[in-house]
Amino acid sequence: MNKAANTTVEVKSEGGAVVRLDDLSFIKRNPGRGRGYNYWADVPALDYVRDCDTGNALAEEFALFMAANRSAGVSSLLTEIVAAMEANGATNGHRVGFFSIINRYAAAAAFVRHSDEWRKAEHPTERVNRLAAELSEALNEHADKRFHAVVYPSQKREYAIAFLATAECNDVTIPIEVERLEAKDRAYWHLKKAAHAMRDVSGKSLWFTMSEEYTSACIYAYELPGGEA
Repeated sequence: MNKAANTTVEVKSEGGAVVRLDDLSFIKRNPGRGRGYNYWADVPALDYVRDCDTGNALAEEFALFMAANRSAGVSSLLTEIVAAMEANGATNGHRVGFFSIINRYAAAAAFVRHSDEWRKAEHPTERVNRLAAELSEALNEHADKRFHAVVYPSQKREYAIAFLATAECNDVTIPIEVERLEAKDRAYWHLKKAAHAMRDVSGKSLWFTMSEEYTSACIYAYELPGGEA
């Protein structure tokens, strides 16, 4: 025979709305004003296998309810259910089925919360190789493979990562002595090379200029203060 459990009749969700505990099929409001809830009510007892299935289904219902109704009031709901199971004669199949699902969700939550602590320590060389491989794969899908990346140690350059345009279908080979230049000198070198290429295409005498803040650059077909291409 089911025994009545006395507790708070209703709780508030995070948004302030009232959470009705008897929205769960196995929780019933006790008769009488202010009598609380029965947390394991009218659950059929058949045989072990079918009781396990019932426990599975009720645990899934409980998990969905908890996900939709986060509040301090429902945080102790599982404790109430366990006590009611004991008081109301839940079968072994009910308990096995119910808590096998609850254990599965608990394990998943624990993994998400503590996955960084379990992760194997990665040697810097392994990390560099892994990240470089990931970047290389990502560049296959970026801008039709028209860019490649140059990456420096973050403490070595103010702007440690650069994405450079490649030739139409071929990678641009940057002389190693250029890669070793400071960032501003490399910017100036690339600008000059671009001006030379445009001069070869247009047949015009070109000039180029770089802003003092290195935030913009221009190439002109007539004389302006700056460097001669």
